[in-house]
Amino acid sequence: MATANVNFELFLRSFINEDSEKNQLHVIPREQYSDLINEVKAARSARNKTPQQKRRVRRFNVIEIGGIEKLVKATGTDDIVYFVPLEEVYGTIEATHAAIGHGGRDRLKAELGRKYANITRPMIEKFLGMCEVCAGKKTKRKRGLVTKPILHKQLNSRCQVDLVDMQSQEIQGKRFILNYQDHLTKFIQLRALSHKTAEEVAAHLKDIFLTFGAPCILHSDNGREFVNNIIKCMKIHWPELQLVNGKPRHSQSQGSIERANQDVENMLAAWLIDKKTNQWPDALPFIQFMKNRAYHAGIRMSPYEALFGMKPRVGLTTSSLTPDMLANVETEEQLEELLASSQVNEENDEENDENEPVTTSAGNTTQTQPPQLSPVTTSAGNTTQTQPPQLSPVATSAGNTTQTQPPQLSPVTTSAGNTTQTQPPQLSPVATSAGNTTQTQPPQLSPVTTSAGNVCQSCGADLDTTEEKPEGEHEVLCGNCATRKNIRKARSQAAAGLEQQAKKMRLHSDKTHPPAKVGDNVTIPIPDVDKPRACLRNIIGVILDKNEHELYKIGTKDGILPKRYCRSEFDVCATAFISVSEVPAEKKVTVRAAAASVAGGSAQGFERCNCKKGCTSNQCKCRKNGKLCNSKCHSSLSCNNK
Repeated sequence: MATANVNFELFLRSFINEDSEKNQLHVIPREQYSDLINEVKAARSARNKTPQQKRRVRRFNVIEIGGIEKLVKATGTDDIVYFVPLEEVYGTIEATHAAIGHGGRDRLKAELGRKYANITRPMIEKFLGMCEVCAGKKTKRKRGLVTKPILHKQLNSRCQVDLVDMQSQEIQGKRFILNYQDHLTKFIQLRALSHKTAEEVAAHLKDIFLTFGAPCILHSDNGREFVNNIIKCMKIHWPELQLVNGKPRHSQSQGSIERANQDVENMLAAWLIDKKTNQWPDALPFIQFMKNRAYHAGIRMSPYEALFGMKPRVGLTTSSLTPDMLANVETEEQLEELLASSQVNEENDEENDENEPVTTSAGNTTQTQPPQLSPVTTSAGNTTQTQPPQLSPVATSAGNTTQTQPPQLSPVTTSAGNTTQTQPPQLSPVATSAGNTTQTQPPQLSPVTTSAGNVCQSCGADLDTTEEKPEGEHEVLCGNCATRKNIRKARSQAAAGLEQQAKKMRLHSDKTHPPAKVGDNVTIPIPDVDKPRACLRNIIGVILDKNEHELYKIGTKDGILPKRYCRSEFDVCATAFISVSEVPAEKKVTVRAAAASVAGGSAQGFERCNCKKGCTSNQCKCRKNGKLCNSKCHSSLSCNNK
């Protein structure tokens, strides 16, 4: 890892040198990082700021917690986003990468983006290329979309169950991993199994159902008979349970659970390597949490957020405090002291902001104020005043006075004397005027406090304490109702993300595999086990119809093939060799029989036996048919028929 760290720092230095004049990332060595902190502190304390100091104030801030100064992004919110010096970039990415189970580029970028401002996609891609574990788990590019994706908009509408075979690594009598996933939220549950029986699977599913609720549809690519046996076992102890067995689909059509299996295997392998152990059953709870907290590109959030409506927490590790700040924190008193020092620094910054001069002009007098991103100019007589930016001002009118106020979601009308102010719904401006004076007020970004004695507008519960809500929220909700609202919003966003992902998958698949039409001639590859020796690689057929799942029925000159094919399993011919009318309508034919017909009636190329006793009797399939065994037979065991 030390060599990799040195190589990564060399890459970062070359990355900075290539575009040093336009570098906006501030991935700089620790010495320059300390100098920048001093520049920002000086800029914030200066009364008459230079242009460079104004840029520093707009972009950066400095916080000191526990005697450690950190450069952070000036976000204007409560979120703390750090800038990392060059020497700490590799360690920061490495720790985050291990925490999410050696996730890919998008997951790593999303996790780092929550806490760090200057770690970019090229840096992440460079790191992933240097990770030995990730290099060992790369897979080939997939084929096109095989069928229509499964979409649902409600929790527990459809859940998928699958088994991961771990028999070659049996530990503590456990030989399988049960993977249970809700299709909307992508939230998974992992259990270690000793056997692949329906009874044991049903016992674990019953525990999950009694905690999270039972789904309407239970789907597995292990077959309907397997799921039916599970349902029967569960109804013995839970008679009122009603489940519907999902219809069978191509294994790739339920790619969500298949991809989840792959992620679980990769995370499990990485965890075992990092911990230097082989006890994979003990790792499953950690792998489950890693997978559920990791960003999912389909729902555009983590499965944990989609299910619970909030981000997962790992104690103080997921707080805004960095590991070096928490190194010596062991008791609640130490934590309170650390947070108190942070609040003192924030108050000092606010005092410095309040002492900033304001630029106004009246006559020949000019004063300077810090730069604003979108300044708004107000005038009264011969006086001009510049104020902070207006996001979406709301104007009210009373008399001849014009006044702009921050946006409000719910309309409120107040009156005093002859003055009336109306605040319509969000982003709808209203003006007031008085005399020739025009005044613009900045938006109020601070929380709005509702007085005690209010009631929740959803459940009617009394709010005994003052509750704060951000500007723009027109509902007054108790904690439970606000949580339910966040959960509904998260699941709605997850459903929208899945729909968008399905459209993207369809567009990508259609580029490589355009939809075929009835009557198109196609070529179907012949599997090696069905292919005669003297035969072409493909058989030629014609598309007869296409069902609602976009699976195609194909016929040949010898009959209709029994299975339906997805678009990625065949190629469309530019020339028509066979028409629909030439296909025998009532005759079914297998791929093996169709291949034998193309080869002039010769049989399949591989006839193999599975003998374990030397192929000395007619129980051997090859000897019975008067043929010699080949290298495909009986796993190359000793043989007397060669």
